[in-house]
Amino acid sequence: MKIKSFRFDDHKENWPLKETLFDDFNLLVGVSGVGKTKILQALNLVCDVATDNNYRLDGIDWKISFTHLEQEYEWELKSALMDEDVLQESKSSEILYERLAR
Repeated sequence: MKIKSFRFDDHKENWPLKETLFDDFNLLVGVSGVGKTKILQALNLVCDVATDNNYRLDGIDWKISFTHLEQEYEWELKSALMDEDVLQESKSSEILYERLAR
């Protein structure tokens, strides 16, 4: 799988990553504190959601474009921002929008 572009927004933590192109990306470089680890954590979250149906999201949305086996895909997801009382009672996220296109 090769990531072509990635946009991520964590509304609860107020941390947006505007759409970033990963043309021939193979190294993430920057000074301390600019968000390299946050980008990797965001990508890891997307992978976790793709492989585990029980993952809870809270005010997260993303759009990721990638190629796999020479096919292009785009996955968008937006989850509701939930208050603490709902999070304590609920075992799943409220998905407001999701689209997977080829």
